[in-house]
Amino acid sequence: MKKYKVLISVIGNTKFAIELKHIKEVFILSQVTRIPVAPPFMNWVDNWQGEIIPIVDLAPFVSEKIKALVTNKLAMAVQYGHETTAYALVIDKVIEIKNVNSLTLSRDKLPYFTKDKIIWNQDRLLLVDPSRINKMIKAYISDLFNK
Repeated sequence: MKKYKVLISVIGNTKFAIELKHIKEVFILSQVTRIPVAPPFMNWVDNWQGEIIPIVDLAPFVSEKIKALVTNKLAMAVQYGHETTAYALVIDKVIEIKNVNSLTLSRDKLPYFTKDKIIWNQDRLLLVDPSRINKMIKAYISDLFNK
């Protein structure tokens, strides 16, 4: 069983966690621009600390409605490993920072963007894998430029 220090958040009715080491800031999306050719879960960018970053809405991946507008919504800036760029994940609410234990399920039982399930207050939460979201973003950006 692995231990993680995470920020626990909510999207709709779904609670999830992301390791604190990947979160650079929780902020309000304010300088949002729509990208019409991008997929619906990723069709915005924001100016975060002078850097244009993609905004990802995981809502459709957890059976929640995608947000029509993300301006003035809460988000977290995520940066994975040695990547120099960040991206924003749209969230509805931050619950708390906590040390949690993993359940270590097999990969086939988890949504693509997660790496584990964790236990928190008797709930089982999805542990987001920033590298998988990063790969997803890069794949869509690559597809846009190769069309």
